[in-house]
Amino acid sequence: MLLVRQYTLTEVMTELMSTGLIVATGSDPSIVTVRRCHVRERLQARVRGLRLDRSLARGASPDSSVAMSLRARCLIGPRTRRRFAAGLLKLVIDARAPAWPPGTVPLCRRKVLAAEELIELVVARLVDRRPVSASGVARIHLLLADGCSPFYTRPQADDLLPVLRAAAEALEPGL
Repeated sequence: MLLVRQYTLTEVMTELMSTGLIVATGSDPSIVTVRRCHVRERLQARVRGLRLDRSLARGASPDSSVAMSLRARCLIGPRTRRRFAAGLLKLVIDARAPAWPPGTVPLCRRKVLAAEELIELVVARLVDRRPVSASGVARIHLLLADGCSPFYTRPQADDLLPVLRAAAEALEPGL
């Protein structure tokens, strides 16, 4: 007697996420392939993380390549989201702290404090269990990691709130 087990969608997706990728093939993004990824591809995605984040932040499809898919999976994972939320909170804490001794990277305290409420909303959204888009998380990462981002440059400019607001809006999937 042959026993056939039915799998739930969650079980199928969990197995797929741990062993394989869904990648667009050819010029039609609606046609996708499911395949396993190799250690070399995982390593390339990790090494090229910032470059891939820039592409994702500009709206590149997470399914456009294996590396992009791996990077997107990493960005939307709970560990990365918590790490970026902690980074945003550290910026607020640093902005509230005395300016002496100066940190290793100059922080635009006025802009961070002016955006504190929005930063807290972004942090809450990042630690929320609801899905987020890879594009939005990539934008947050670039704001944190790029020393030329509004967090760190041009202290007199009012450029942080619009960029942070756009990143917050991009966190919502399907937008």
